Amino acid sequence: MSLETALLITGLLLLLANALVDSGVLLLMSAVLLPGLLGALSCYKGGTRGLMYLVLAPLAYGLLAFAIALVVPLKPLASGGPLAGLVAAIMIIVVPLVIVIIVFISTLLGGVLGLIARRLLRKSRD
Repeated sequence: MSLETALLITGLLLLLANALVDSGVLLLMSAVLLPGLLGALSCYKGGTRGLMYLVLAPLAYGLLAFAIALVVPLKPLASGGPLAGLVAAIMIIVVPLVIVIIVFISTLLGGVLGLIARRLLRKSRD
């Protein structure tokens, strides 16, 4: 198993653990730090071929976030009015989309940094 695969699996497991513990630190690590590190490492090692994680990571995170949103109930709103069910249904769709966007941006920034580091290392060796 490569380090990139280990980072992807670790991020997904931390996202799952965040659903159980509901900690902001786990969400930050799983949705921002690990995908950024994944993008940087994969682009540093593989060049532009490492950008495949730009598609793979948000897809995997989005599917897991959607599954978590379906299984883990949302906290009820203060007022249990008729809009509470509608808001809960909308949040089931919106929360995974927000996570996908965050993971995509984080992986993209990490990938760009990895490509820049690869280019600078290549120039310094010449």
